[in-house]
Amino acid sequence: MGGDKVGMARLQVLCAFLVCTMLFLHFRAQPGSLVASVRHRTSVTQGHVADFAEEPETENISELKAQLAQLRQQLGTQSGGQPSVVSSSRQAAAENCSWRFSAYHSSEFEIEWSKDILSNQERVCERLMSEYKPQVTEYLSVQDKLAPNDVTMASVKCAYPDKHTFPPEELPRSVFSRFEYKWQCDQTPAVKVHDLGTVRTVYIEPIAGTLRHPSICTDISVYLVRKDYLRIDGWAIHNAAWLDADQGLLPGPLGERTRRRYFYFDIGASTWTTGAGSPSQEWFHAVYRDKCALFDQIFAWEAHKHDPNAIYKELPAEVKPRYHWYNIPANSEPGHSDNPLTILESVATPDDFVMLKLDIDNWRVEESFVAQILASTQLQARIDEMFWEHHVNFEPMRTKWGGFANVHRELKMKDSIDLFRQLRGKGIRAHSWV
Repeated sequence: MGGDKVGMARLQVLCAFLVCTMLFLHFRAQPGSLVASVRHRTSVTQGHVADFAEEPETENISELKAQLAQLRQQLGTQSGGQPSVVSSSRQAAAENCSWRFSAYHSSEFEIEWSKDILSNQERVCERLMSEYKPQVTEYLSVQDKLAPNDVTMASVKCAYPDKHTFPPEELPRSVFSRFEYKWQCDQTPAVKVHDLGTVRTVYIEPIAGTLRHPSICTDISVYLVRKDYLRIDGWAIHNAAWLDADQGLLPGPLGERTRRRYFYFDIGASTWTTGAGSPSQEWFHAVYRDKCALFDQIFAWEAHKHDPNAIYKELPAEVKPRYHWYNIPANSEPGHSDNPLTILESVATPDDFVMLKLDIDNWRVEESFVAQILASTQLQARIDEMFWEHHVNFEPMRTKWGGFANVHRELKMKDSIDLFRQLRGKGIRAHSWV
């Protein structure tokens, strides 16, 4: 702690020196009115460096401003960045800080769809293409901020390798639902949450419509398994944590933490390059890699028998040392050694990022897994993001799923929406999968 304070003090002194030097060079090059030259004051305070006014620059000033920008990043003052400096009194009381789930907020679209669900679930496409067409249009207007449908490792770019600097993005709140995270610290010796007042909003697609691409009713053959309706947030992957002080499930003390690990659990994995809808493993690997997350471990369950040589031949070289292949049915009995959730709970911690995909085309087994998640704060503390295709009784999906034999006949869209909103209310970014 002492070393950190000394380092921060040195940074602040250096910032002050750079600011003064820049002002001196600026006014020496352009002698004139001080008020006319500087549109707003520049001040260096604890944890804050204010901006310079934009003016024509000399080469020296440009170089110094670049150095100042670098120092600002070190001080943690970039937009959307993690607060790195708090007042000394807060530092003394708050030793364990992280971004923690605070609330889930349904969008206006999600709320209105749910209010009229009894009518909507019987006339899904009719309502989507008439009463709710403005919402669908607005949804599709931000396509560039949604997940890609087709992605390969060749297109992966990882634009923000500093995982705290994913810039915040604003999406239409009338359509997109959102998670709220707060920068909070634990006070010692008693575990109490100290809220520092900083909030980060993470958007997610609404639980509405057919629970998949909003254009599905225009051409179901084209949009049935498209994935570019999903909103996967890069900042949340690397920063968001879970909080339940009553259960004692908090991120570990800063001094005890190692780097965040990234886990991918796939129940109903098919193979790396194949799948009933499309290859999920290859897609998830590329999408999360594009957001600067390389999975440390991948656990995949597939009931259909495959040649292990063929399975591993498909894998990229970087994946092979991290890959666990279970060519057996996933057991849904709580606590069973072949239950994927048992393994998940044993290998991951609340400090890690865990993504779970659930799609085995057996609604009884899938609903058993979901019930276990909703009943367990231990699992809720570990699972950050989840993708699940829930087979319930409504058209046009009932026909595409093969009729009544492959859907939970007693459950309809309303029940599925309720389950997804429960998962989101527990802090899990739950998506309806294809």
